[in-house]
Amino acid sequence: MDKLEGFWDPLLLPPDTPAGQRAAVTAGAGRVAVGAGAGTGKTWVLSSRYARLLLTDAECLPRDILTLTYTEAAASEMRERIERRVRELLSAPGAPVSAERAREVTDGFGEAWISTIHAFAARMIRESGLSLDVDPRASVVSSPQEDAFWNAIGDAAEGADLRGMARLSGDARLRAAAAALDDDRTLGAALDQWDGAKLRDLARDTAELHASLGHTWGQMLDWADAAPDPDDPLVRAASAAVTELLRPRWLSAWELWGSVFRALGGELADKAHKDRAEGKDESPATLIAACAELWMPRMAGRDRNAEGPRDPDDEALRLFTLDVLHALRNLKGATGKLFAAIRDILGSTAGDWRKEQERIKLPVLSGPAPNEPLPEPERRLRATLLRFCGTAWGLWDEMKRRRGLLSFSDMILHARGAAERVRASREFRHVLVDEFQDTDPLQFSLLESLRERGGAGLFAVGDPKQSIYRFRHADPALFAGTIAQADERIELDVSFRTRGPLLRRINGLFAHIWSSGLGSSAGLRGLAYEPLTPAVAPSERSEGTLAPFSLLLAVRSGRGEANARERLAAALASRIGDAVRSGRTVWGKAERRLRPARWRDFAVLLRNRNHHGLLEQAFAAEGIPVRLDRSTEYFARGEVGDVIALLRTAADPGDETALSGWLLSPFSGVPRGEALRLLEGRAAALRAGRRGPLSDLLRELIPEAFKRLVHLELLGRHRGPAALLEGFVRDRRWLSRYAPHHRLRALRNVRRALSLARAYQRGLAVSLAGCARWMERALRDGSRMEEPHWMDPDADAVLIATVHASKGLEYPAVAVFDTARRTASSSLCPSRTLGLAFSGLPDALADISGAPGKNTETDGPEAQEVQKNPEPRTMLWERLLSSQGELEEDMRLFYVACTRAQDALCLCGFVGEDKDGNRTLPRDRWTSLALSWLAGEEGCDWQELGRPEVRYADEEGEGPNVSPGGPDHEGPERAEIRVEIGAEPGAEASGDVAEVPLVPVPAPSLDGVTLASFSATSFALFEWCPLAWRRRYRQGLDLRWEIPDEAAGGTGDAESAGGADLGTLAHWILARWPSDRPMPGERDALSWWLSDPRVPKRLPANLREIWRDPGSREALADWLHRFKDSEAGAEIGGALRTGRARREAGFRVRVGGSGLPLVGAMDVVWRSTGAAGLWHVRDYKITLPSGAPDELYRSQLAFYALAVRELAERASEKGAGGGKTGLTKQKFEAVDVGLIFLREGGLIGSRRSFPRDFEWDGLRSRVLEAARGAALGDWPARTARCRECPWAGNCPGRPRGRAPHASE
Repeated sequence: MDKLEGFWDPLLLPPDTPAGQRAAVTAGAGRVAVGAGAGTGKTWVLSSRYARLLLTDAECLPRDILTLTYTEAAASEMRERIERRVRELLSAPGAPVSAERAREVTDGFGEAWISTIHAFAARMIRESGLSLDVDPRASVVSSPQEDAFWNAIGDAAEGADLRGMARLSGDARLRAAAAALDDDRTLGAALDQWDGAKLRDLARDTAELHASLGHTWGQMLDWADAAPDPDDPLVRAASAAVTELLRPRWLSAWELWGSVFRALGGELADKAHKDRAEGKDESPATLIAACAELWMPRMAGRDRNAEGPRDPDDEALRLFTLDVLHALRNLKGATGKLFAAIRDILGSTAGDWRKEQERIKLPVLSGPAPNEPLPEPERRLRATLLRFCGTAWGLWDEMKRRRGLLSFSDMILHARGAAERVRASREFRHVLVDEFQDTDPLQFSLLESLRERGGAGLFAVGDPKQSIYRFRHADPALFAGTIAQADERIELDVSFRTRGPLLRRINGLFAHIWSSGLGSSAGLRGLAYEPLTPAVAPSERSEGTLAPFSLLLAVRSGRGEANARERLAAALASRIGDAVRSGRTVWGKAERRLRPARWRDFAVLLRNRNHHGLLEQAFAAEGIPVRLDRSTEYFARGEVGDVIALLRTAADPGDETALSGWLLSPFSGVPRGEALRLLEGRAAALRAGRRGPLSDLLRELIPEAFKRLVHLELLGRHRGPAALLEGFVRDRRWLSRYAPHHRLRALRNVRRALSLARAYQRGLAVSLAGCARWMERALRDGSRMEEPHWMDPDADAVLIATVHASKGLEYPAVAVFDTARRTASSSLCPSRTLGLAFSGLPDALADISGAPGKNTETDGPEAQEVQKNPEPRTMLWERLLSSQGELEEDMRLFYVACTRAQDALCLCGFVGEDKDGNRTLPRDRWTSLALSWLAGEEGCDWQELGRPEVRYADEEGEGPNVSPGGPDHEGPERAEIRVEIGAEPGAEASGDVAEVPLVPVPAPSLDGVTLASFSATSFALFEWCPLAWRRRYRQGLDLRWEIPDEAAGGTGDAESAGGADLGTLAHWILARWPSDRPMPGERDALSWWLSDPRVPKRLPANLREIWRDPGSREALADWLHRFKDSEAGAEIGGALRTGRARREAGFRVRVGGSGLPLVGAMDVVWRSTGAAGLWHVRDYKITLPSGAPDELYRSQLAFYALAVRELAERASEKGAGGGKTGLTKQKFEAVDVGLIFLREGGLIGSRRSFPRDFEWDGLRSRVLEAARGAALGDWPARTARCRECPWAGNCPGRPRGRAPHASE
């Protein structure tokens, strides 16, 4: 074995193979879990693993390796890739393999098991012969057969004839259940509330869900029998799960209002006493004070019936939350200092706090006690619906068994049975599974059976972050559990897809989103976000001129989104149009070089297809070609309606409605004008009282069309609907009636109709009328079916697609159009926990005493919350239990969308604006998450974010009139003309519009041109070298001097002790330690931050690994301990303990006539106690004092000095922003700035004092001139500094022949 591995491994694994890929390919044969991030080459890993298993094990053949992929296309690609690679390797010179063994391997691919899991299951069933209780010749149930059965169920429910459907059943329990349902008045009430179609869909969806979970219809009937019991086990388990989710919210209310009661108890009591004296017994203060008086003994840690302190139990937390919400029922007059103090503690007004709890349904969810039974009508309806679904499911299974049919779940179930039977079992040496995160519980049980029964090694490849098929019942927690139990866990962490500057942004964004783990379930909560690193690529790749990461936003006023959405679509189309027409460059993966962008390089991705039409119109207005992903509204297409008319007419030419439709369709061969004249003449004859069949008129006026009709009738009657459609697929003259760009779509949709007609004939009957009725019903019911592919995937057009349709694909530039909300839940839905759930009770049940809303025995807060909510408790529970899973999948959908991008990613969405003009972040929007994260990265509020990364539709440079600099040009603000960001077009216009003659427009003056904002780092870099500024802020290259970084010129050796990540970790700890409000014995001690196991959970994901490294923590402990004991550490510690210092103090202040905003954050700033008006600013560095040119540091510190001076002088001015840094209004005397070099034990460097009489005007002019130079776009290289520049190594501006700096 070792000898074989020694020969094959160098051929399989080139020297530059990343460590993760190498480890995956060569891993042992046990249970191996491979985390494969987006674009990390998992297909290459799987094919290489397969090849190595064959080549290094002389007894292994292709039939011994089971390889499962998610789609037929992926399976076909995998098979082709594996076979080609193995054949190439076997022909390598000196290969240690005999000709007989080589032939055995290559011939064995004919028996290889490389397929989807369903194709594998079907093959297992066929090869298991008669050892299974299933016909090996069984076929997969077709859509017409499935629809016909479930339509019959709905009709039987409405006609009270379920016993008729069950009469052939061999199961007595099914027959009895069906008969009972026919006589069940509760089912009749449900039919009145909904209808047979909705109950049919509920039964169908419930059967599908629970089959995928491994349940049976017999279990569902058991649940129905238990449902009337007040102590129903399913309900009890669901109640416990709901309590688990509500507990953190109850505890939050306990802690927040406990703080209010402890801090303001006396003031509340005094105000309540005063209000009661004035007769205000229901005033806000009186109600809150009464709640405080009731709960303060427990808040103090003592209970009336217990000695000593104890933690509140769930019931106490629940009742406390209800009492507080009840106390907040009247907040009229809740103003003044007392309620301002309450607002400061809560972080919002009491009214807003209450509204937020009502939004998440906390009052109604908390109302009933966890052990309180469901109301009797709800139990009765739940039992009936479970019985109906279980009975329908049982009849469905029996019908399939009688006809030799299998659903996909049946296939997995029977394959699992085969795997569990020794005689039927097919043993594999190895099982390789791709996209493991998309398995459902039933599929997972099959894989476990294969592994446990045959002892096969399991090689599971997937990514929990990309699990987006919840609607197909996929459960990423199954992969998380496999990871936890794996013998080896391997991460593929090198992305071959996304360029470095964009990948760093994606890593930062999702490390922020998943800072507490990938989900709430036990398995996902334990998985941290694993950042990806870019693969080694030519330096030219980073020179592409599309901005790596940007946000395009529109302002939405009020709740209406239509206008903002239209503006956003127009701005996006304009931006893409400019990018292509101006020659912006992207990396050509095939050519391995930069090339001009083409239309096909762009993809616009959405949550769903709701806004495809809007984007199509916006791009058409810009003259941009587009191609849309496949619609799911196949039956609504015009050509499908024409097919239905054709089938109905051939079945019954006397059906004049159908005949009229056929005449007007392309299939009749009658010109549309001629057909219209015929029908108009027929209508005129009817009005005149002349009656006669339309077919007679057709025979008289258009005999050729009548002959065609007779031929179609005979053909269809004798050979069925498929033969009818085959003729039109062969003879395509009818396509001339369609516009040229729609002909391919029409042809492929008719071909799909032909396939459906064949399936109908095969599974049901050779019936024209029956096939037409089935299609017509699918159209009427809004049945979803994807159209066949009809657009050329290689067409040079912008793709508009859903995120789901883009899974597994990649594009040079991606725009995520985030304007669609998550889909609302149905009023009837299956439930993983409760079996099913329903919204609202039928009137016939709700009128019975005891139903929700009718409890009149008590008037306490519990009863009042129940009375206000008529929603069944089980539906409230289901929405709560499913909402967390839906939210988590929505984050994963966002991740999949972002990671499709190779070069550029643009997030498009909204910000809100209230009636006072304040900007707000909409809920449940991806762009809101990105803005919150980006603001934290930039050290300012999200409202203050500006170019180059954040732009607004209708801002100068966006929309129809793009500035000459293009959409990626950092747009200047002009002193004279200002555009209201995101304003409604023409909002200022009034009066009549007069015709204005055209006049020449002079070129705009460049006076007053500047950036939208300027930071200390940006200023320092521009002063150092404008070309370096361009490379960092225009091209997105990671040019940093503040922390050592190999990519930015750092050494990367042991002296760096962790590099960039360790520096970030040091800053993170110093923002929290030493604490001004320490927890006793814990967070004030540095050892706590460097040893307590709870700390990594609070860290961003990219810092957890460096924290866990003992060497890095040892180095960091040495730095920080020496810093604490230094003069600088003592000075800062004293300022923190006295509350005078602020850490990570964000600021924004405008300077100069153009109002340039200076923005940023200072590591620590404080005011001196000994000298009035003296300020101190310190900036932490983990570089050595010689680690970067001193000019960079001096410029940065001067910028901070200017910001502090401006803030201190104008802190009392409205909007100056002084409150953010803690600066208060007083006389400014001086600011002392300096660097603290942590590696040198707190050494202060570049220290300088800027007194009141400093030449501030000169410094201000330097900053303004630098901002103006950056905005104008002339970014020359300052070549005199190349020898000491940290980034000169691959700089295009470095003079040729000049020796680079030693650090290069």
